[in-house]
Amino acid sequence: MNLVEQIKERLRAELGGASAALKAAFGQLKKFQISKGVVLAYDAITGVVAAVEEISEQLGGVSGAQKKRAVVEWLNEAIDIPLMPEFIEAWLFDFCVDQAVSKLNLLYQKRWFQGGLERARAYFALIQGALTVNEG
Repeated sequence: MNLVEQIKERLRAELGGASAALKAAFGQLKKFQISKGVVLAYDAITGVVAAVEEISEQLGGVSGAQKKRAVVEWLNEAIDIPLMPEFIEAWLFDFCVDQAVSKLNLLYQKRWFQGGLERARAYFALIQGALTVNEG
């Protein structure tokens, strides 16, 4: 199993319920709650990026391109945006990952990924909480 597949497998194991939170966040876009959906989706993508950084540190020898590919592929497997072809979804996730990494590097330098799995779980719990409160 190559490094990208190992990272994706760890994401599935560590963030098991995250797919539901991701689908719910992107579901807000389908309901035309664009600003809410974009904010929640960005938080979710940031969480996945942080988790991949921590997993990559543990595995060692993972390039930036491999990390990015793992995030984009995992997101593309977890989320289906209706009426959008897969290659456009992949491009969109690729762009969002670049933006998340740039912002995190700008704000926190290279320390932002420490505790990435814990941070990702916290992001997904917040997303689920925000969606639950607003649906109740």
